[in-house]
Amino acid sequence: MTSASIFILSQATDRKIFKPLLWMIPCCFVGFILGMQSLQNLPVYIIQALFLSLITAFAVVYSLASHRGCQAKMRKPQYSELLMMLVILISGGMCASLFGTGADIILYTLLVTRFRMQSLSLGARLEKMAGVSNVATGVQSGKPVLRGLSGDRIRILLDGVPQDHQQYGVRHPPNLDPVLADRVEVVKGPMSVLYGADAMGGVVNVISRPLLLDSGSTGIKRATLFSQYHSNNNQRSLYLDGDASYNNWGGYLGLGQTEADNFATPKVLTYPANNSGTAPLFSGEIPFTDFKARDLASAIGFVNDTFESTLRYTFWSNDQNYLQQNGQPTGQFLKNHNVLFDSAYQFNDVLLIKSRLSWQQNLRDAGTGIAYQALNDDTVDLSLELNRYQGRFSVLHEAIGGWQGELGIDVVNKQQYTHVGNLIPDANSKSYSVFAFERQSAGRWVTEIGLRFDHMKQQADLINA
Repeated sequence: MTSASIFILSQATDRKIFKPLLWMIPCCFVGFILGMQSLQNLPVYIIQALFLSLITAFAVVYSLASHRGCQAKMRKPQYSELLMMLVILISGGMCASLFGTGADIILYTLLVTRFRMQSLSLGARLEKMAGVSNVATGVQSGKPVLRGLSGDRIRILLDGVPQDHQQYGVRHPPNLDPVLADRVEVVKGPMSVLYGADAMGGVVNVISRPLLLDSGSTGIKRATLFSQYHSNNNQRSLYLDGDASYNNWGGYLGLGQTEADNFATPKVLTYPANNSGTAPLFSGEIPFTDFKARDLASAIGFVNDTFESTLRYTFWSNDQNYLQQNGQPTGQFLKNHNVLFDSAYQFNDVLLIKSRLSWQQNLRDAGTGIAYQALNDDTVDLSLELNRYQGRFSVLHEAIGGWQGELGIDVVNKQQYTHVGNLIPDANSKSYSVFAFERQSAGRWVTEIGLRFDHMKQQADLINA
């Protein structure tokens, strides 16, 4: 907008004829969208160079303008001037997607966190962060990699509760879609001591949207409807969520679905016809890359001066196909249920007592050589079920002698069943843990200390191995 304004002021243009405000904003918005899609992965030094060049252009154009908006009479714009104006508006919008004024930040929040959710892979969405990469198997299957570790060495959390998703397998992605979440936190430090020995590489915590508790009013407080479409694989998404409150009570409900067909690549000569060593096995429309994912997130909570509790239920499912090297599909039905009850009691000004009870059920049905559209009880060759029950009790304290932290215990019971197939044995795992974490800040120095003791007992049915 600023660049376009400078161009207007540096030309003898009739503002009444030009009527810039009727089309400047939509043109800038088009540029903003283009910038969101094409410029977000630029290195920081290039963004800085663009920013400096924009400031330089501002100063040069303004200094060369003989009247600087003080012409007594202005003429009708030429076609070349209108074309130049269009280029400046779109370019300015693209630059705005990188720098962000107050209004741009609002648009960026809406578009980056919702509109740009192109992948259903948690790993793909986090790989732009420093120190995070992605191990992908297919379009919508990706695992985050922290410090070079993934799988059983990365702990995936939902609202602080560890999740199990058959993470030992390359085709077993985290069964969470953060579109309906409030934010995703990545921990690569000693805080992972709070979550056990299987968090050596770090922790990825998907945090649900907080409830609007104690708002002092009643009714629906916020509602969002958003959708997106991608032409390559005909991927279409629709999400709806909203918050409501009633005195000290609050509630949330979110629903979403994403469905896609096979994606397409440029048609090239494939192997073995092209034996160059770099030729792909498939080109053009890639078969068995379609999927259908569904999400539900709900919560209800209560709060008063000293007590707060929340009950949450989330559901995630993904019906998907994987393309094998022989051109045949592997169809999968993935489902994940989560129930979480959280409570916190402010004992005094220093101590906060927290408790948490959770249940997770993870289901996976698969059929080799069968697309998910034809998958049923008679055609599956692998059916897995995992139930995870966890109780957590902890005490948090504010600064005592400059230290603040948490002391607590965890109790976990996991039950694994293989209903069809022989991938893993039926098993039962019970464990308890005691942990402590303390943190002190002094000027520019931060000291963190963590201790944890785990005891685990596993029993497997080797007959079903």
